Amino acid sequence: ELHMDLEADLGIDSIKRVEILSALSRKIDGAPAVDPEHLYATLLHWLPALSPVPADRELRQQLAAVPGLDLNRAMKVANDDTGRLLKFLRRFRGEHADDARLIRQYLAQGQHNDAVRTTHTLKGLLGTFGLAPLHALAAELETALRNRSDQGAPLLESLEADLARPVTTLQELPT
Repeated sequence: ELHMDLEADLGIDSIKRVEILSALSRKIDGAPAVDPEHLYATLLHWLPALSPVPADRELRQQLAAVPGLDLNRAMKVANDDTGRLLKFLRRFRGEHADDARLIRQYLAQGQHNDAVRTTHTLKGLLGTFGLAPLHALAAELETALRNRSDQGAPLLESLEADLARPVTTLQELPT
């Protein structure tokens, strides 16, 4: 059935269909009643195919190769837009690739609160993008730093080494 294909292809459910048709009738004074099946047939005819283009599939494969990245979770953050995810990950790489070094620098300079804050921010970003092993490591480091534990130094070394792997892979992604 046409409406079932549209729902599957565009993610439009019956509630959204009613909202679309109501919005059309409100926006266009005196508009005749719209036959939903005709509207959907017209939309399907004119809208581009929604299957991923080969470049998108290739990019998804490249993103799936980022060590530790939960691609499904990351795609949810990007609203299932591969290009948007790539933009987010590039920004993450540009702004946070050196966070472990920065944390080390803060600790060496006695700026403990800045080290904790940077660790907390990094932890949140790692969790957001579904980099679960790194997120867990950053959480351990944050706890160790807050408690001024001796475990902070080895955890920071591990975080620095483990963060380098996905950052290196992100640097190899297309620009």
